[in-house]
Amino acid sequence: MTNDPFDESPDNPFEALFSQLAGGDGLPNFGAMLQELGAMLQSSQNSAVPWNMVEQSVETFLGSRQEDPITSEDRARFLDAGLLADAWLDQATTFPAQSELELWTRREWITRTTQSWKLVVEPLAGRVAKAYLPLQEQLPEEMAAFGAGGFGQIFERMGAIMFAGQVGQGLSLLSTSVLTTADVALPLTSHSECGLLLANIKEFSEGLGLPDSDIGLYLSLRAKAHQRLVAHAPWLASRFIAAIDDYARGLAVDLSAMQEQIQGLNPNDIESLTQAIESGVFQPPETAEQKAALARIETLIALVDGWVDEVVTQAASAMPTAAALRETLQRRRASGGPAEQTFAALVGLELRPRRLREAAQLWERIRENQGMDARDGLWAHPDLLPTSQDLDDPDSFLTSEDLDLSELDDLQPFTDEQD
Repeated sequence: MTNDPFDESPDNPFEALFSQLAGGDGLPNFGAMLQELGAMLQSSQNSAVPWNMVEQSVETFLGSRQEDPITSEDRARFLDAGLLADAWLDQATTFPAQSELELWTRREWITRTTQSWKLVVEPLAGRVAKAYLPLQEQLPEEMAAFGAGGFGQIFERMGAIMFAGQVGQGLSLLSTSVLTTADVALPLTSHSECGLLLANIKEFSEGLGLPDSDIGLYLSLRAKAHQRLVAHAPWLASRFIAAIDDYARGLAVDLSAMQEQIQGLNPNDIESLTQAIESGVFQPPETAEQKAALARIETLIALVDGWVDEVVTQAASAMPTAAALRETLQRRRASGGPAEQTFAALVGLELRPRRLREAAQLWERIRENQGMDARDGLWAHPDLLPTSQDLDDPDSFLTSEDLDLSELDDLQPFTDEQD
């Protein structure tokens, strides 16, 4: 490697980035860029993700989109739907009812779920920063004036600021897509909160050709069923976070691939840069460890969504439109909408159940073979839950000698302290 930071050596992953930032004139313009970055750093928080910048991104996005206010009539209508949903769910699950149903705006959904999103994205952000540490070893000698530690900190904070903007955009887009607190299997609120996003439900209902009352009731059933499960299995949140941390721990950087990605970008073309970020061009390739962790996350998401689907199907058996709504929502969840896809590209983590149907069928078979108590009893401990292999071969799971469902009544509920 030569001393010229802009040499054409393929071993220097900074050559394309530096030459574009400097505008071809060398380090002076690059230094000016660092001065601007310094001003940004002074206003950011000292954390893996500067959440004040996430907030700014959210406010900018949502401020440009109108949303009808929630009226007292809307709240009364869905309060009745929530009460009926609880009455039906009492016959379909052993888990007891929790708190009343609430209607939220998109901004309220983000506010209510931000603390949980912090637990999700900060391990990813922190691991990304550590994954890029080897790049500091390849800084050209001309950067020595900044000091290795000082420049490394600037490099890390610049990445954190970029990541914060991505998170803010991803959460904003996701807030325009989610219908209820059950849409993301990961527990994002406490079991005392159960919400529906009215603006998104209205958009979702358009063109379905089904009564609004049926749509509202079915979505209420899903939200309330998910709430009951989260309350019964409070360890779910920590299991998700642990798996996400394992996923983040596998992050690595392919320096040659990064160089190729940077060379094709024009920093003066904001539209192309935005499209590149949304397409995941800056995401490190998945490692074998990441793929294994992602498989665990996807299985847990599928089990949660599949259980909710199975319970709601039983609870709504008297509703003529339930089958059509179930199929619509299964397709929607399995494929993921544009907002979910964008969030996955921005944060690098998909939160949709690829195996929803298989999981729902397994829960149904457990209920048919062993009863509702056995189906719900498997949530007493994480080690009892079906695995990805069990979804592949449900017959083996149902006939396993290692799992005696008749002894579930004697099993003490699992808590976070035992994890």
